[in-house]
Amino acid sequence: MNRFRPWWSRFDSVEALAAAMHRIGVPQDVLQLRPGAFRADLMLIPLDQLQLVRIRLNQPVLAIGAKSDSTVLLSLSLAPIAAGAVGLQSHGTPLAEDAIYGLDSGRDIHLVTPDRYGLVLMGINRQVLFDRAEALGCPELEGPLRGQNWLRIEPGRLQELRQLLAGIIARAEGQPAAFEQLTERRRWSGDLVPLVLEALVDGMERRQGRLREPSRIELVKLTEAWARAHPHTPITLEDLCRLVHASRRSLMRGFQEHLGMGPMAYLKLQRLHGVRRQLQSVEPGRATVVELAAAWGFSNAGHFAHDYRHHFGEAPSQTLRQRPPA
Repeated sequence: MNRFRPWWSRFDSVEALAAAMHRIGVPQDVLQLRPGAFRADLMLIPLDQLQLVRIRLNQPVLAIGAKSDSTVLLSLSLAPIAAGAVGLQSHGTPLAEDAIYGLDSGRDIHLVTPDRYGLVLMGINRQVLFDRAEALGCPELEGPLRGQNWLRIEPGRLQELRQLLAGIIARAEGQPAAFEQLTERRRWSGDLVPLVLEALVDGMERRQGRLREPSRIELVKLTEAWARAHPHTPITLEDLCRLVHASRRSLMRGFQEHLGMGPMAYLKLQRLHGVRRQLQSVEPGRATVVELAAAWGFSNAGHFAHDYRHHFGEAPSQTLRQRPPA
């Protein structure tokens, strides 16, 4: 079987479940807390530099184990927790269903689960997580996560995260062979990691009493100001996120909300307008359309002409010929 294809299995004993978890790199001892038939199922979904494990249990268990020094193992309830005699607890502390837990690598695992509980474990290499956080413009995470074993997630973010996880799981169940393709695994991890990082940063700020973050219109304005000050400077989305101190998802949401387009589409539009202004003002014979387009970062003349005509309703050569009189 391809090692990137998701797989799942059902278990009728905690010993079998624990053995399976050991095999996939999550070494935990599992104790059944209530008499009666035990049932569980486990699904493993390998993504790009990320591993998801979905676990569903029919009755409460105690899970005990050590954490890896190299892997961050985040846990999240997949649905509202059913009422019962036993609640969700970590190291004796009750956890709400909107908590993301297991953050502190310095603490071992000591988890009590409630009745009919479903959770997902997200395992990601520690250095990869911190590198992705930096690339997405998130604050430094390693220090704040020490001594912080759980954080509550804002309801809107929790809903988005659960919906995305449900989509990944449904895809893995329905078309497991698709995950053999690197592009498929990267697509899902590219959506999931920014959402998880945003939830962590928001949770830390809420716990520390720093609830205010730059509003989305502020992020748009910061990007606009940078574009005006650096009209000819190429930039990637990751670098832009670092400049405005925002995650990729926050920046993209801000632009979609206020301008109906992504930040990179906006920067491209700014450059199209820059070329148009020069086409309208250049002295005849002093420059060509290709030269002006290249100066504004459009290296492919055919793509530039298509985008220009689509936006302004005329070819760039027409704008140059129709230069308004001085």
